[in-house]
Amino acid sequence: MLKQLRMFYAIHARILAYLHRCLTCLPLRRLRSDGLDFAAVRSIFHFKATIMREAEIKRALAHHLDCVRGSMSSMLLEELQLSGGEIRADVVDAYDMHCYEIKSEGDSLKRLLGQGSRYARVFDHVTLVTTERHLKKAMPMLPQWWGILLVPEHEHAEFKQVRPAKPNKGQEPEVLATLLKREECLCILESRGAVRGWRGRSLYMLQDRVAQVLTLDELRQTVRSYLLKRGEASSEEVPHDLFSIDL
Repeated sequence: MLKQLRMFYAIHARILAYLHRCLTCLPLRRLRSDGLDFAAVRSIFHFKATIMREAEIKRALAHHLDCVRGSMSSMLLEELQLSGGEIRADVVDAYDMHCYEIKSEGDSLKRLLGQGSRYARVFDHVTLVTTERHLKKAMPMLPQWWGILLVPEHEHAEFKQVRPAKPNKGQEPEVLATLLKREECLCILESRGAVRGWRGRSLYMLQDRVAQVLTLDELRQTVRSYLLKRGEASSEEVPHDLFSIDL
């Protein structure tokens, strides 16, 4: 009996670990399509960690955007790094460079101002996705061009748009270029005949060089193109069948 209990808890722990990896690493495009009911799995195992709550919001947001956009394409990327990883954007739609910053019920708003100032230098649109609890305090902190979406209070409710996001005109090339990886920077410089003497330089220097070589409009289109490629590659590589793994 003791041996069976140990085996049960070991399997239980490994399933929860796998769910955690799924919810923090999978592209949201895959989370929408895999058909797994994570809320049901959570209720079965009584798994109520904060990360699960945020993951539920991300999945609901992905579904909401699918419904709103209809036939328009979207490519949602999760935890997108900028400024050398100092800031991570929760969800970004690469097609229109729209950043969705999530503040769940248990989150603090302390970092919102700092995050917002970085997002303003990079993304075409930014929307805060939050709960009724944070709304009153968050609104005075946000620029007028930020959109606001309220998270549904229960599973059968819908997102409520408090205000739509407006176009951001404050992008800065040096910060926008921090979304690029090393190999992407080198590829861009090589295509412009400007790679000589730069292959051994640091990532930060390469990103800065790319920001100098391209115009802002060229950089925006180039960054968008590379983000779309990353999303497509991630969707093809990540397995999604929970019950096919070897426990």
